[in-house]
Amino acid sequence: MTLRAVFAGLAVAACVPQSSPPPAADPAVVAAEIAAQFDTLSVAVIRHDWDQVEATFADGDDVTLAMDGVLTVGRSAIMAGFRADSSILAYLEYRWEDPRIRLLGANAAVHSTGFRERLAMRSGDTVAIQGTWTNAFQRIDGRWRIVHMAASHRPASP
Repeated sequence: MTLRAVFAGLAVAACVPQSSPPPAADPAVVAAEIAAQFDTLSVAVIRHDWDQVEATFADGDDVTLAMDGVLTVGRSAIMAGFRADSSILAYLEYRWEDPRIRLLGANAAVHSTGFRERLAMRSGDTVAIQGTWTNAFQRIDGRWRIVHMAASHRPASP
């Protein structure tokens, strides 16, 4: 390639309008959006409103749920598991501990929190558990959707 061809290519490239990068997301705004989406999700889980829970997940077969060492892949399979879990009668208590939101980019964030819950089981027993819950969110078509959820449970300490 001649030097003249290189300069001609550079001149053409200089004339082509360059797109500017998208504006940086305001971390406080993203944190508020993620917190609101998580609040919607957590209320839906407590109420066993599985249709509302499903609406918080991204579509498709690449969504994952890692729960106590078991990986479930695909929104349909995840929701089938949630809907099949009918052993819990009611959440007696549910609280979050030290929620954190980490912005990974303009369209990705991670929300992690500890939790404590007391559950009334169908058998009549009351069970106290605690654990951690993490959700990876991606902004898809202007809405924050869960692309990965992970939770671990253990008996609650006194």
